[in-house]
Amino acid sequence: MPGTILGDWLVKSDGKHQVSGSLALSGFLITVITVIGLHQRFVIETMASVAIILGVLLYQHREQRHPMFLWAVLWLIRGFSLEPFQGGIHKDPSTFSYYFVTSALTLFLWFGWMWLEQNSVAERIRKFIAASGQNPMLAYVAFMNVLLPLLALTGLAGLIAWYTASPCLSCRSRGIWYGEAVCRTFCFRCPEPQRRGMGIIPPVASV
Repeated sequence: MPGTILGDWLVKSDGKHQVSGSLALSGFLITVITVIGLHQRFVIETMASVAIILGVLLYQHREQRHPMFLWAVLWLIRGFSLEPFQGGIHKDPSTFSYYFVTSALTLFLWFGWMWLEQNSVAERIRKFIAASGQNPMLAYVAFMNVLLPLLALTGLAGLIAWYTASPCLSCRSRGIWYGEAVCRTFCFRCPEPQRRGMGIIPPVASV
């Protein structure tokens, strides 16, 4: 549903609504705070920090708000409200809180990427990510079904595990390496993404 709402709006808006720098920066900041805070189980502190940022944004954009901003706020509030149920937010097994929070964070990240696109910032990185997004199912199964078996057969998995043994390196270096390897493996040569409205959308007739 969130993807359908955003996709329909992108087609109809035709780029009329621009993303402000404050909204983009806040989107990245909210995502980082929420992911780290909920992972470390600082639930109250995370909700309070995000509420302050959202309050500032609502006041700053009280006269003219991005149409998708209120959708993101609504999904995040619902996700936080459902966090105490089903044993807290987690992916396996997935909970209602997980569905709503991840939907909201995806939209907040979208604000940031759209601002980068509007201002032609980090163009090579954006094209790299957009290309892998045109093969989402391949990228989804790439790690467990292709990359991890190859690393195990070549013996590189043990070497990477030894080199990134500390929690800090494991979270940063290993995640970056695996993510980049998946993108490079499955970023097949695709037609240049078409710009439709404010987003980079694969050139297909329907989704």
